Amino acid sequence: MCGIFGYTGNSNAPEIIHEGLKRLEYRGYDSWGISIIENNKIKTIKNIGHIPERIEKKLKANIGIGHTRWATHGGVTITNAHPHISSDKRFVIAQNGIVENYTSLKNSLLKKGYTFNTQVDTEVILKLIEDNLKKDNDIKNSFIQAFKKLEGRNTVILLDSKTKKIYAIRNGSPLILGVNQDNIYLASDPLAFNHLTKSIVEINNGELVEIEKGKFSIYDIFKEKDIKRKAKVEKLLNIDIDKGQYEHYMLKEIVQQQFTILKATSYSLKELEPLIDKIKKSENIYTIGAGTAGYASDQVSYYLRKI
Repeated sequence: MCGIFGYTGNSNAPEIIHEGLKRLEYRGYDSWGISIIENNKIKTIKNIGHIPERIEKKLKANIGIGHTRWATHGGVTITNAHPHISSDKRFVIAQNGIVENYTSLKNSLLKKGYTFNTQVDTEVILKLIEDNLKKDNDIKNSFIQAFKKLEGRNTVILLDSKTKKIYAIRNGSPLILGVNQDNIYLASDPLAFNHLTKSIVEINNGELVEIEKGKFSIYDIFKEKDIKRKAKVEKLLNIDIDKGQYEHYMLKEIVQQQFTILKATSYSLKELEPLIDKIKKSENIYTIGAGTAGYASDQVSYYLRKI
């Protein structure tokens, strides 16, 4: 699974984004990249392979986005790694998911004279936004109209150097907002920022989130109306996802299995009430597991049906 991370606030964005991407490593990836706005210009670093323990290049900014990629369209190369920058260097985008109508959209853009520098389907989204900007200089609307042409499950994040804002639209692939005073985080998984804030805002399918320092807004791109949604504290986000002393995650999971059941059964009823409340209010509940976890999943689903 690919991973998305965005940040704007009072801290140094490259360091926050780097840490966020490291905390998304468990999702797997073959390349990574970080883009920031420094002196009104987009600056990007990206590479294939593992994310380094620290960024050697000194970057200073209070806004930026990052991405970890699993190759689907195109090979594992630096050129194919996200984020991807527009022809005029104004904005960059990154995507989780697959554009299923990628070929037809690309052919249409080729007929208009656009050229492509990568092998990835994400570049189609980039060119669609560029094409819309020629008719409408509003980056937000150009992004929305481009996204509406996409088929498939995808989430796209955009960093714009002109408005100094981050925009993201979700359709299928997860997207969660985190809030901590003037600091706003955006990620594929709240575990990417759960050490910084437990205050989150869920972004639903078909919604665009627009963020700048200390502010966020949500817009339904299909119903064409603003959505008012407050942040809520998610107490169940207190989860350790670091590799710690172990060489890789699988080794850590094997060693820690001796503590898993004890930890899972140590919660009090009061601590579990938020989860119980969510389950009761849900229309559908999915239990997922593989191997031994699959049998445990079956047991959970059995008892849930009995309730």
